[in-house]
Amino acid sequence: MGIGASIQESMGEVMKKNQEQMMAQQMEMQVLMQERMRRIMFTQQLAIMKERLYWMSAFGATIGTALIAGISRGVVPARNAGMLLPYSFIWAYQADMVYNNKAERINNIMVNDLFTQEDAWFTPITPNAEQIREWKKQTGMED
Repeated sequence: MGIGASIQESMGEVMKKNQEQMMAQQMEMQVLMQERMRRIMFTQQLAIMKERLYWMSAFGATIGTALIAGISRGVVPARNAGMLLPYSFIWAYQADMVYNNKAERINNIMVNDLFTQEDAWFTPITPNAEQIREWKKQTGMED
């Protein structure tokens, strides 16, 4: 009976260890899948912004050409050219988001706000101990 009990006990330990390992692997895969889905969603949003920028560019070029032609002929008052100013800011924002590093700057601000602002009234996530240690190591504030 002693041999059977020890075999059963060792098999139980092995099964428990395997279950813990499988849970850890499953959790890691889930985190990786969530990150992949986040990147896919972000890429999709960026593609939508690119398409919107194409349409905005065509609209701006058409309106700009019409305004310039109308002003030069004296049909449209020159004060109407001021309509292009707010539109140019919107267009510049979209172009910066699509073709420059605005998305990276926004992400850096978000990460900074998540991990460094202790006085924020809303904390979207609570970092775990490993994330805090990594952040302290990166910033040189390690104990």
